[in-house]
Amino acid sequence: VAMGVMDVEQERVKAEAFEARVRACTALQECREKRKRGNQSPRGPKKDMVCTATGIPDVAQVHPERYSELLSEKVALLEGRVREAFAAEDGPNDDAFPATELFESERDGFRMRANFKLWRTYNETTDTDTATATKETNDEIPNVNVTAIKKKGNVDYVMFERGDNRTPLQVRHYPMGSHRIQSLMDPLKRALESTFELQHRVSEVGFITTLSGQALITIMYNRPIGDEWIDAIASLMETQDVFKDVKFVGRSKGVKLVVGADTLVETLVIPGDESSSSSKSPPQTRHYKQTEGAFTQPNAKVCQKMLGWAVDATRSSNSQNKQETHDLCELYCGNGCFTIALAQNFRKVVATEISKSSVALENKNVALDNLTSIW
Repeated sequence: VAMGVMDVEQERVKAEAFEARVRACTALQECREKRKRGNQSPRGPKKDMVCTATGIPDVAQVHPERYSELLSEKVALLEGRVREAFAAEDGPNDDAFPATELFESERDGFRMRANFKLWRTYNETTDTDTATATKETNDEIPNVNVTAIKKKGNVDYVMFERGDNRTPLQVRHYPMGSHRIQSLMDPLKRALESTFELQHRVSEVGFITTLSGQALITIMYNRPIGDEWIDAIASLMETQDVFKDVKFVGRSKGVKLVVGADTLVETLVIPGDESSSSSKSPPQTRHYKQTEGAFTQPNAKVCQKMLGWAVDATRSSNSQNKQETHDLCELYCGNGCFTIALAQNFRKVVATEISKSSVALENKNVALDNLTSIW
């Protein structure tokens, strides 16, 4: 009788487990079918572009007159959180809390890179002209030329607030961008508006600049681009002095076109050690190749100060002994910004990174600075 009861109970548990699996599989299948039918809650349509009197949305605004006040608030917030962490670990002890070292930024014009979505507007007064659409743009009618209308309109730079990617905010001025970026924005906007090949289905623009004034512009499209795009960029560089030394990259799905080059070289001067007259070290100059699609520090002047602090923090009282006995392992090294600067303080440096483009850049930068201790 006992064995019979146990068998019945085991069968009941098995049945319940089987039913639970069936319910889970059914729910999963229903979710998949909903995705296929597109019955999920749809995203709302993009709203009309929001314009402001100044042409500077809050997300792109700077406040030079309030810089000291805002910086003090940020420092107080950071110190409070660090003190809480110290207290949670070892109990309150203000004597053990290190003094904050503060490195200020430029009040405006400090970002050396920027990306903008582009908002295109067409109206009844838009200029049009006729052109020939080839097989490349009309696959439904192979080997047959058809007449198409080339429509040009207004193009605006837009940004979005965090958490809201449906409301485009017009950017006519970008005060946090480097002076080189600011000098290129309006001429590029006019070029996009006046040249159909450059404007047609353009979606995004990225700027990268350096302290020495080099510039790289990446333009992205939702259509194939080819030789006609290269010719349009070449004409732009020949006819407008502001673009004479600018490098251009064009991107569309599976395509990357380069006019000039796709890399810049940033030169950073890292402060030396001025702490004592007996152990002074001169500033060091380091060179870093940069390219679109790979991370670089956006604030170059603050980056120089960060590197100076890091070099000083890893320098021992007897740097020669430290160099002979200490190695460094760096995680997520990017293009080698800190790696190359810190190499002087260590015997060997092992740098790791998961981004292939960043690894390629770091290898080039290590060779650029003739360093042999970095792996």
